[in-house]
Amino acid sequence: MSAEKERLIAAVRGGKEEADFYCITFEKGDWAPLGEDIASSRTLKTLILTNTSMGDFGAKVIAKAFTSNASITVLWVSGNKISDAGAIELAEAVKINTTLKMLRFDVNEIGDAGAKALADAIKSNRTLVECNLFDNEISTVGGHALVDALKVNS
Repeated sequence: MSAEKERLIAAVRGGKEEADFYCITFEKGDWAPLGEDIASSRTLKTLILTNTSMGDFGAKVIAKAFTSNASITVLWVSGNKISDAGAIELAEAVKINTTLKMLRFDVNEIGDAGAKALADAIKSNRTLVECNLFDNEISTVGGHALVDALKVNS
């Protein structure tokens, strides 16, 4: 594990409010320990995991951690090649989480199934006020589902 990655993980464990892992590549084996640290953190408010090679595997781990975390208000998972499968996992976590205010999900590979899952999450999550999904593979079908969700959660 790189020194920078270790320093940032230590920050999560050490009670910091922000962890910015921008462009730090994670291997499959790195995700479970990070997920455990995120789940147990009570101070982490902003988690930036942009361009970390997350994919659907990492999204599933983060989603699981996110259901236990009650402090994160900002989550960035942009640029991680997350497909519908990972989006669906994260959407389920967003339904449960009551602290998230901003979700950056842009520049991934999310299609209509992932957009519909996120739309369902938006309908039930009253704390989420910003969700960025630009530069994905969402058609008008997924777009309409998101618009309809915003009408319910306004």
